[in-house]
Amino acid sequence: MKRIVIVLFFLIFTSCKNNENDFLKNVTLDYLSDINKYLYDHKEERLSRIVIDLNNDGFTDVLISGYYKGEWGNGGGMWTIYFQNPNNHFQIGEKKVFMYPETARYNVNKQKIIKYSRLGCCEGIISYIKIQDFKIELKEKIKLKEINSEIISNKIDSIFISEIGFERFVIQNTILKDVNKIDWK
Repeated sequence: MKRIVIVLFFLIFTSCKNNENDFLKNVTLDYLSDINKYLYDHKEERLSRIVIDLNNDGFTDVLISGYYKGEWGNGGGMWTIYFQNPNNHFQIGEKKVFMYPETARYNVNKQKIIKYSRLGCCEGIISYIKIQDFKIELKEKIKLKEINSEIISNKIDSIFISEIGFERFVIQNTILKDVNKIDWK
């Protein structure tokens, strides 16, 4: 009986892991097909992804972005959100999120993202984004403007620290040389 339970557990775990790998590959292929017309150098494209259950439904979701021409600047870039549905299908979020992940945090339980967008030397916007079902909704914006960059940095840090339960995004990167052999680091 013990062996049967172990074998079943192994089969379910392996199946789930294969399903997740298939999902991640399908998302990447869909993203690349969408941005293909913008790619600067097809064989040296830099991609970034964040793998997380963003809408707290028990399924892995993916935020993915590329560093292709015109997409990224000093303030970050556009991130496409792929929500996983049962059976490895996905739904693309209604809107893309513009962010630099180092200046953003998320809370899965609250289904929220908080991010800072720099507007200039000493000013920017803190945005609170709600993720519900497959919708991405801007809930609140706070404009910050200070006399120097140190003061604004301290203010941003204090806002991020005051948001209990918010964590940093874990980002995986790759240089795309072959879509069938992507090595995320």
